[in-house]
Amino acid sequence: MVTERLANVGLNVDQATKLFTIVDLSSVWVVANLYEKDFAHVRVGSPATVTTNAYPDLVLQGRVSYIDPQVSPETRTAKVRIEVPNARNELRLGMYAEALVGDGGGVSTPMIPRGAVQNVGDRTVVYLVNPKEPGTFVEREVRLGMATGNKVSVLAGVHPGDVVVEEGSFSVRAEVERLGLRAAPTRSGTAASTSDGRPGVMQVQDVRVAVTETSFDPQRIALRAGAPARITFTRTSDKTCATAVVFASLHIRRELPLNVPVAIEFTSDKAGEIAFACGINMLRGTVVVQ
Repeated sequence: MVTERLANVGLNVDQATKLFTIVDLSSVWVVANLYEKDFAHVRVGSPATVTTNAYPDLVLQGRVSYIDPQVSPETRTAKVRIEVPNARNELRLGMYAEALVGDGGGVSTPMIPRGAVQNVGDRTVVYLVNPKEPGTFVEREVRLGMATGNKVSVLAGVHPGDVVVEEGSFSVRAEVERLGLRAAPTRSGTAASTSDGRPGVMQVQDVRVAVTETSFDPQRIALRAGAPARITFTRTSDKTCATAVVFASLHIRRELPLNVPVAIEFTSDKAGEIAFACGINMLRGTVVVQ
């Protein structure tokens, strides 16, 4: 494939003149950033799974062919080169991709849809179909690993063969709280009363915040006092200090994996402002409770 043309018909050239750049895209390199904490788990020859924003359902397999010995002082990452077959030319030069790199040890890590993950207080849970009682579900606490595409790996809590609830996971969670099968994660305000005194359910205030390279978006959030709130943070850039979010006054800190929604839930009974910030207090935001 011609990727650059420097000559036109009629141009006078000699043997040293560059005319075209021609590349073979049947096999390409995916250059990824590898975090320091993962250096011990990746080596040349490790298998890798590659996904792209352009083709969310396309999963390509490759292997690590090179690991840069230098670490970037700004991002604390090293470049990793992954060789990926590209027989159908889906991958193009300059595309954005995500890579999930294994340790080559032959251990299979379960992968689940991101939509199946729910945050209950300071716990991360999923809901499994109960094989012993059809129509019922089991809440299971999990520990998550790396995310790739719309999937996230599970390091603990889910086993091969488990059936995980995806699209209806929030409804299952809400029913668990409605029936009182466990204490609601918020301190108060999840229950309300109707005009005739019957118990009802107060609507959750749902806010989504994008964590970009330079800020939280939005930086200022308005909430009602006394009503439960759910603020979901999604980090969209690797070039940001906001790899965690901290609500100091609420004693809440959550890590923010790249492109993985992380929900923080609380109820504020008093009007005022609640500050939040990245882990090193560089990027800041405010929740205004009215």
